[in-house]
Amino acid sequence: MRAEGWVTVDEAGGLSDLRWPDYGAPETAALRLCDELRRRRLRDDPVVWPLEEVTAFVRDLAGEYAGYWKKGTDDVAGAQRLVAEAVDILVAARVAARDPAGGVRALPAAGRYAATNAVLPAATLRAAGEPAAAQETIEDLRKQEEQEEETS
Repeated sequence: MRAEGWVTVDEAGGLSDLRWPDYGAPETAALRLCDELRRRRLRDDPVVWPLEEVTAFVRDLAGEYAGYWKKGTDDVAGAQRLVAEAVDILVAARVAARDPAGGVRALPAAGRYAATNAVLPAATLRAAGEPAAAQETIEDLRKQEEQEEETS
């Protein structure tokens, strides 16, 4: 579920020439990057997210989506290719822009795709030994981050 309600996917492709959100690795990565760009803005992180950090983020996602994404997305070269595809999607959807210095930044429309619940693939939850009901909400994650900052 997204912040403004449910997101629909135009599976027939009749409403847009951009098929996003969708289920492939680049599309999923783009959606997760969009979420993280928004979260970075809420945390007052720097506006531009350096590509090296974006690549590291996608490499971590590859671990979460192991078994769903093709092999090789967890190494640097594979993650860089996936980042390039995902950023292309975000730019085409006009929710992000490339920075001339080599990073990516959120545009105001990125908030439309904000998740109201963080959703992990079922395999990741099973591997962690947690039932699907244990999925954390974004609000829970914010509270946890605030608590960590207070103890630092």
